[in-house]
Amino acid sequence: MDKCILWNKDKKLFFAKKTNPKLLIDFSKVRIFPNATVFVNILMLERSNADGIVDAVTIEGNYLPTVPLENYITIKKVRLSIIGEEVWKIGSSKELVITKAIEGKGLKIKDWEGLFFLSWSHNRPKQSL
Repeated sequence: MDKCILWNKDKKLFFAKKTNPKLLIDFSKVRIFPNATVFVNILMLERSNADGIVDAVTIEGNYLPTVPLENYITIKKVRLSIIGEEVWKIGSSKELVITKAIEGKGLKIKDWEGLFFLSWSHNRPKQSL
């Protein structure tokens, strides 16, 4: 779960507002190119007004599925609501509901005040902010 897709705010806003995303495929850990480590995603778009919904699927495991990709997508896809700048996360409906509930109640670490970390160096604690 929790695959963060479309990391750039401007790109997310463009795709969410100016096009109608239809299908997002995240190949996750599958090595599409044997000699390169790349994160492969396919985003199919429609040139029309956005409806705020996209079907999405993560290819699980290290290899392409043994069933035809069309069948895999039909079985495993989830429907995502996409709104502007928020991160597009692919997960089961249950996982997304739990994640949203946790995020709604919690405070992001970046928003904590007075947070500090201790790092150990040469058997002495060293404080860092």
